[in-house]
Amino acid sequence: MVEYLSGGRIQGSSTLTEAPPQTSWKELARKKAGSGGSSELTTDAFTVKDNLMILYNCAGADPRLRVGTGGTIDDTGTDGTNGKYCQRSNEYFGANDNNPTSFDHRNYASINCAASMASNESVFGTIIIANKDGVPKLMQHESVDNASNLGDDTPTAVYERAMKWQNNGQINIVRMYSTGTMQEGSEIIVLGCDNDETETTGANASPTHTDTNFWQQLEPTVTLTATSNSITSGTIPKKKYLYLDLTLIADGTISGSDLQFNDDDTASYNRRYHSSGDSSSDGGSNGETTLGGGSGGVITQNFWYIFNDDMSGREKLAIGEGGWGATGGGATMYRRELTGKWDNTTDQIEKILVKENGGGGWASGSTLKIWGSN
Repeated sequence: MVEYLSGGRIQGSSTLTEAPPQTSWKELARKKAGSGGSSELTTDAFTVKDNLMILYNCAGADPRLRVGTGGTIDDTGTDGTNGKYCQRSNEYFGANDNNPTSFDHRNYASINCAASMASNESVFGTIIIANKDGVPKLMQHESVDNASNLGDDTPTAVYERAMKWQNNGQINIVRMYSTGTMQEGSEIIVLGCDNDETETTGANASPTHTDTNFWQQLEPTVTLTATSNSITSGTIPKKKYLYLDLTLIADGTISGSDLQFNDDDTASYNRRYHSSGDSSSDGGSNGETTLGGGSGGVITQNFWYIFNDDMSGREKLAIGEGGWGATGGGATMYRRELTGKWDNTTDQIEKILVKENGGGGWASGSTLKIWGSN
């Protein structure tokens, strides 16, 4: 095994690392729009798994979702009468808390941030599905949209949804489609993981899934060894999809924390967020996109998914969740949900800086982990 120096640097050695267990999310299927775009992206039938994660990006058209079992997509029923999809939505975080939107008996699930999309608009989303046999399928959806406009001055749009497909069979095929044309590069990826995920080889292997984890850690964990007002990655490989895991330990008062990419501190970021159920806040033309705040405790920032598009003309979109609070069992906890974008349309993210913006800095033991995949 390789040993690590302070800051997560690898101790020089000719010894090879031991491969991490391949027991996490596996890629099961994907479909991508080629030249000229497409109105429908349907995966091949894939290996049934207990849990599914769908990653998707769509540009230029309003995406919708259908799923199926036995290799057949369910598009049955009349929309609004006897369709088998239903959902409850929250737009712009707190904006609709008192009047959430609910749709029942559709023959599709809506996964866009708006009723329609402009030609330069794109949406990035994640869907987690409990794919248990014998019960209807419950789904948790989050998405971020650059709101019909390139540039740093337009706040991102965001949707959160609880969705259901009324079918007891296990999902093994997925379709993203639109009444318009989804532009080239639009894509849907299905990941899967069993509750007792193991490495399958030989006769148990399937041609539609791989035994390698989809999310690969891109560099050793960066760990602070002394108080600092920033924590930064080294240069990471360019990957289309990024996942960040942050544990930030406050050393004194912290008024907030932010993300920057590729050492860009210009006004090229936009953000939308809310804290502990309050109405959402937004802002454009910032030198960073915000994370969270806190004082004298631990800031835990997990589930940062970033669409780091490799096509020219596409902005970088991000979805995040986190929580923070003072130490002690009786301390109040706070939560934050966020979306953001970096309006760079030519470069992929290959360096990430997390900076503290107004207090005592972060203590030794604070960590940054980055995973990625194409």
